[in-house]
Amino acid sequence: MRQAAIALIALFGLLLFAACGAEPVEPAQATEPTAAETAGPEQTSNPTVTEPTKPETTAAAEETEKTMILTVNEQTVPVLWESNESTAELRRQAAQGAITVALSPYGGFEQVGSLGRSYPANDVRLTTKNGDIVLYASDQIVLFYGENTWAYTRLGRIDLPADEVTRLLTQEKITLTLSVK
Repeated sequence: MRQAAIALIALFGLLLFAACGAEPVEPAQATEPTAAETAGPEQTSNPTVTEPTKPETTAAAEETEKTMILTVNEQTVPVLWESNESTAELRRQAAQGAITVALSPYGGFEQVGSLGRSYPANDVRLTTKNGDIVLYASDQIVLFYGENTWAYTRLGRIDLPADEVTRLLTQEKITLTLSVK
């Protein structure tokens, strides 16, 4: 019974090909490339010329190319920014308008301040060092002049000698500004 069903299906397939006027194709013929497919550009009879295209510049690409500037009490501070989702979002927000944060000392080793909204975080347990800039609890920026071990998202590092970072971050009142240039 099973063999009869298979034979009927095969016969039906052949009849369908015949009714459509199609010739059965051997598998080897179907997979071999034609001469036109294997010919190089100099061998084709109808070559197509394509102009080199230049990449489109999108607003998002331009934003990530812009430099984010950190200013502490009117002093521009050199920073080596991390390349992650958190810094990209901070850069996008700073491009809309400067982000200004009042910092407060905490624990004798850091200055911390609220960013006023949550940012993407990828917290990992790490030990900070003098000059580290991190995101804490998704909405606070922290600048370190000492060490601490906790779960943070790394944003960057102040590119100054340790004694200059300590002098900068142990002032009584600190205002941090993030802007984009």
